[in-house]
Amino acid sequence: MRLFSILFLILLVGGASQVLAQGTRAIKADAAYRLTNAHAGRDKSLAVHEGEVVMSDNSDTPDQLWKFVLEKDGKYRLLNVGEGRAKSLDCRKNGDGFSLFMGKTGDYSGQSWTVTPLGGGKYRLINEYAGEGKSLDTFKSRVASGFAPVMNDSGDYSGQVWTLINETDD
Repeated sequence: MRLFSILFLILLVGGASQVLAQGTRAIKADAAYRLTNAHAGRDKSLAVHEGEVVMSDNSDTPDQLWKFVLEKDGKYRLLNVGEGRAKSLDCRKNGDGFSLFMGKTGDYSGQSWTVTPLGGGKYRLINEYAGEGKSLDTFKSRVASGFAPVMNDSGDYSGQVWTLINETDD
């Protein structure tokens, strides 16, 4: 009986690593997600276009899909499906602020993201390098889509409320 209990526990823990719990919803390790936010609206997605991290009009292209890879301390690495595993969503110091880019995948704090549930399937994304006081945000801009992704002071802003839409669910 004890051997059975140990085997059951091993199988349970092994299976749990395939679904990463986040509040009442789950981030699935093998899923590809579209990231939209309340400010830009559901018709704009976080994307990579010509190597730049942008908000783009929704389309059925892999540059708008992201995989969440569980890393150390419950943080995630964000991989863009169109870019592959060689590059990760990264954050670097830029003057007085921080900018987003696709950096060569490595053990860098700029590629480490905390995904905080806000309820109702909404999340806040905080970058380890930028610190707890900064969140992934969007602001109105003169770029083609009308919105640009940025790291901004964390607060009660609609641009920091992200929806993760599982595009691999049937």
